[in-house]
Amino acid sequence: MYDLQAKQRLDCVYGRPYGCASTIRANTRGILIGLEGYQDCNGGDEIVLLEMRGSVPHVVIWGDVNVEDPTHIISLEAARNDNIDRADDELEPEQKLG
Repeated sequence: MYDLQAKQRLDCVYGRPYGCASTIRANTRGILIGLEGYQDCNGGDEIVLLEMRGSVPHVVIWGDVNVEDPTHIISLEAARNDNIDRADDELEPEQKLG
């Protein structure tokens, strides 16, 4: 199994003086993200997973330390570039304004 790992401190983007260490690991399962001070119910610190399910990427989140199964599974199917609404692209410039 191919495995890459990086550690990085994450700072709060809202200006609060809080941050935490993070771990990002990539392998054949997907990309796993761990945060210091957070864990799943089995004690693992990787609580976010980006994985492929068939041909569709999904984000899997273990958001409750007391629950074994993921609390959120988000399909990214609708984020595909093929899904961009191109109806506006077919309008003439003056039609877009009004």
